Amino acid sequence: MILSTQGIVLHTLKYGETSLICRIYTEKFGAVSYIVNGVRSSKSIGKAVLLQAGNILDLEVYNRENKNLQHLKEYKLAYLYQHVSYNIVKTSVCLFMLELLNNTIKEQEANELLYDFIIQSALHLDQTSCEDASFPVWFSIQLSKQIGYEPGNEFDNLHPFFSLKEGLFHHTPQDEYSISKTYSKYWFDVLQQDVPKNIYEKNIERREMLEAVQIYFRYHIENFRALKSPAILQQVLS
Repeated sequence: MILSTQGIVLHTLKYGETSLICRIYTEKFGAVSYIVNGVRSSKSIGKAVLLQAGNILDLEVYNRENKNLQHLKEYKLAYLYQHVSYNIVKTSVCLFMLELLNNTIKEQEANELLYDFIIQSALHLDQTSCEDASFPVWFSIQLSKQIGYEPGNEFDNLHPFFSLKEGLFHHTPQDEYSISKTYSKYWFDVLQQDVPKNIYEKNIERREMLEAVQIYFRYHIENFRALKSPAILQQVLS
C-alpha cells in the first residue's frame, strides 16, 4: 500500500553501488528505515541530495506491516532551509539534534506531538536569530520531556539538587551525578522555556549543562551511545 506522510531525515547510509538506506522520523509511522534504489546512479544523483540528514520531506512510501526495511517511492522537499545549510553554527547544532534523535527514538509508531516538536525545533533553528549556543541544551531537555523522561518533581528551596541518575530534585546531593543548585535551577528553568533563551552567566556553564544532559540520557535511554557531535559544537561555539 502506498501512503503519504511527511518526515525528517535522521541518517543516511550508502547501500550497494547505487542505493541508500535512510532512517526517517515520519509523522504517521514514527522512525522508519527506507531503502531508495538507484538513487546514487549517474541519472539520479541529483535526487540523492534531497535525502541528506536534516531535510524535511513530503513522502510517498510503501508501508508493509512487520517489515524492518520499507521502500520509499517518491519524495520532495517540504521545506528549504535558508540558514541551517550555510551557517556553520546552525549546521553543527542541527547535526547534534539529529545525532541525539538517532540515539533516542526507537519506536516505529506515530507520535504527532513528538513529530511536531522536532519539526518546529528545526524550523525555529533555521528561521530565527535564536540563541544557537543555548539550543543544544534546550533541545535535549525538552526532548527528554517529550519522550517521557521529565523530572519526577520540581525544583524549589527544599529540593535544590537534581540527580541525573534518579531524575529527581532532592534536598541534598544523592550521588556523584547530582548537579549543583545553580545547574539544577538552570535545568528546571530550561524545562519551562518554549523557545531557547540564554540563561547562563558563563560559557563554561553551558558546556557543563551539555555534558549533564548527555549523562542524563545515558542513564535513562537503553543502549544510549556516546555522542560525537558535542566535540564539534565545542569548537564551533567557542
